[in-house]
Amino acid sequence: MDTLNWPAGSALNWIWISTHFVLLMQLSQSGISPLFLALTVGAYFTTRKAKADGLKIWDKAAWRFMVNLFIPLVTSGIFCLILLFDYGWFGIIPPCTLIFYGLALLNASKYTLDEVRWLGISEIVLGLIGCLYLGYGVTLWAIGFGILHIIYGLIMYIRYEAVPKEKKYW
Repeated sequence: MDTLNWPAGSALNWIWISTHFVLLMQLSQSGISPLFLALTVGAYFTTRKAKADGLKIWDKAAWRFMVNLFIPLVTSGIFCLILLFDYGWFGIIPPCTLIFYGLALLNASKYTLDEVRWLGISEIVLGLIGCLYLGYGVTLWAIGFGILHIIYGLIMYIRYEAVPKEKKYW
């Protein structure tokens, strides 16, 4: 018999739906909010730098970069939601997001600086390590989305902002 027709079945369905709704809200607060903040801050500083240098903010290369970045990211989001809600595999989500984010950076690096490629490769390696050590997902997230980005930002600052163009040391 189908449990959906039973009175208890509808209550269980309600509990299942409400539990997944709460989980989705927690994920959106812990994952989507920082992503939105990072994209907003990145767009602000990119726009400010482009205006200061007299460059166009949005051109064909920027469009290609965004398309090639977001195809793997959206795919990753859908894939991770399937793993989470259909299979309940919580431990594999952090490594998967690191791997897909690295693939997205690698895919989009064709339209930007070479340092993005190396950041992507680093994220992929970190994600693969996370697949071997599933209990360290949050730690690897902190390394991948925190420490690696700080190092990347410092390298970019030193290479393109702090040192005059004729005196690059790297």
